[in-house]
Amino acid sequence: MVLENKNSFYLNGALFLSTMGSTATTLGFITYIFNTTHSAFNTGAITIATLLVGMVLGPFLGILVKEKGLMWSMVVPEILSGMILSIFILIDNIYLVYIIAFLIGFNNKILGIARLSFVPNITNDLVKFNALLRAINRCAMISGSLLFSIIINYSLTMVFVIDAITYILSAYLLYRLNKSVVVPIIVEVQKDC
Repeated sequence: MVLENKNSFYLNGALFLSTMGSTATTLGFITYIFNTTHSAFNTGAITIATLLVGMVLGPFLGILVKEKGLMWSMVVPEILSGMILSIFILIDNIYLVYIIAFLIGFNNKILGIARLSFVPNITNDLVKFNALLRAINRCAMISGSLLFSIIINYSLTMVFVIDAITYILSAYLLYRLNKSVVVPIIVEVQKDC
C-alpha cells in the first residue's frame, strides 16, 4: 500500500509540474509570436503546431510507447522537452518556436499515452484515479496560467526557464516510480445459494 501511494504521488506530482510548465510555455509562445510578428495568423499557427502532432501521429504513438516501454516513454520525453526549451532560451529564433512547439507536442503526446498506460500499475479503481488525474491536470493548467501572468511581468524568457526546470523535475519524479509494483486484480466470486 505504501508503494502504491508513492507511485500515485510521483505520477500525479509529475503530471502537475509538467502541465503547469507546459501551460505557461504555451502562453509564452503565443505572446512571443504575437509580439514578434504582430500577426494573428502566425499566433494561431503556433497552436496548430502543437495540436497537429496528436492529429497526425496520435494513432501511431501508442505503438511507439508499447515498443519502447512505459518508463522510457515517460522519462525521456520530459528530459528532451527540458533540453529543447533550453535550446530556445539560448537561440532566440521565430522559426525555432514552431519546431519546438511541434516537438514538445510530440513529447507530451507520448507522455500522456504512457502515463495513462501506467495507471493500472497503481490502482484497480481506474475510474476514480483517472478522475483524479483530470482534476490535477485542470489545477495545473490554472496554476500554469497564473504562473505565466505573474512571471510575464518580469521576463518572458523566465517562463521558458521555469518550464525547462519543471520538465526535469517531472522526469525525476517519473524515474522514481516503482516499476515492479503490480496491483492485484480483485475478483468477486458470487456463490450460488
